[in-house]
Amino acid sequence: MNFLTISIFRLVFLHLSTILFICTAGAKTIAVQNVQPKESQKRMTAKPPTNCEKVTREFIQQSLDSSRLRLIASPATGQAITFKISAEMPVHKSSTLFIESDHRLGFVHIGPFKEQFVIRFDPKLNTQHGFDNLTIYIIDPVAGLSCRWKNEEGFEFWGAKSSINIRLLKEGAFVGNHKLFRQFEVN
Repeated sequence: MNFLTISIFRLVFLHLSTILFICTAGAKTIAVQNVQPKESQKRMTAKPPTNCEKVTREFIQQSLDSSRLRLIASPATGQAITFKISAEMPVHKSSTLFIESDHRLGFVHIGPFKEQFVIRFDPKLNTQHGFDNLTIYIIDPVAGLSCRWKNEEGFEFWGAKSSINIRLLKEGAFVGNHKLFRQFEVN
């Protein structure tokens, strides 16, 4: 290659790099401008929203009916784990507790809310070292509330442990190095 060809390539490369830099800087500026909330939005989103909402009796009945269709039957034999659940908010004894498994793609427990209960599970849940991501629902017909707790990270629910303690938080929080959203704690 001659000197002129190399100079043209350098010029084109420099020109394209400059355009790419300007476009990237512009995109970052736009992204930063879009991320900055207005003052009124800052007040509304200072804390993560609560995980409960008011519902009608019809909604409660539909939820009960449709969730039972997705209930995964517990095996008569198999491993058993005692779940102990505490909540930072009052829960009426007439409430229904639902536990949904992402690993099994269905509900592994539906029943009246109790602070302690046993779930028998299929040993197939021990794949992936027993890790699962559960969603916990409580439907309270007395207060007319439907509440949902879900974490952005999984825990070892179906491993060798015989007891799992879960504390349902009133407000979710971003925790850990990766700032994952957590609505319940597991011990």
